[in-house]
Amino acid sequence: MLISLETQNELFYDDNSGGFFATPSDSKDLILRLKDGMDSQEPSINGISANNLRRLATLLGDDEYQKRALATTSAFSAEILQHPFLFISMMPSIVTDNLGARSILMAGNPLDPAIEKQLSKVRSEGLHSDVDVIFVNMEKWEENDEGLRWLAERNPTVKAAAEYVRKHGKAFVEVCAAGRCEMVETAPKEGFDMGDVLEVLKGME
Repeated sequence: MLISLETQNELFYDDNSGGFFATPSDSKDLILRLKDGMDSQEPSINGISANNLRRLATLLGDDEYQKRALATTSAFSAEILQHPFLFISMMPSIVTDNLGARSILMAGNPLDPAIEKQLSKVRSEGLHSDVDVIFVNMEKWEENDEGLRWLAERNPTVKAAAEYVRKHGKAFVEVCAAGRCEMVETAPKEGFDMGDVLEVLKGME
């Protein structure tokens, strides 16, 4: 996804006004390059792109992606104010721009019944639609997984979560919302209550 987005940024992103053109920068014989933000039978390219940028900003701790997400939705602000129902795919990014990103970072052993339960709970609650969930698989971490180590270099919190699990022998859970983060305490070799996580998340909104 990251490589595809970087290519998209290079070929389609409007550095002057924000948003993504429908045609690449190297297209020839074009009279006018257009940008489409309205949804039709499918979500708009700019709506999906804004959400991808926002999620990657959270995953990688990259402020530049967040700025581009904001610039993408801002490029259509006049139209959105007049006809918001035509820009539904942009709403998650717009809400995040105004209220801040919401995320849950968990680190632990994927075979731990408590971890399995919590990941299942996140999916069943539908949180993945508006809450970014990052799971650090400690088995892959111990195996020196290349992708996970790369992510840890981009996002220091991921590295800190893995080091916490190794040091304390218990799961790491951090909830972030409205520009601040709180750690949810867990007990060694005991499951943690997803209700605590949801309560923390709700209390931070």
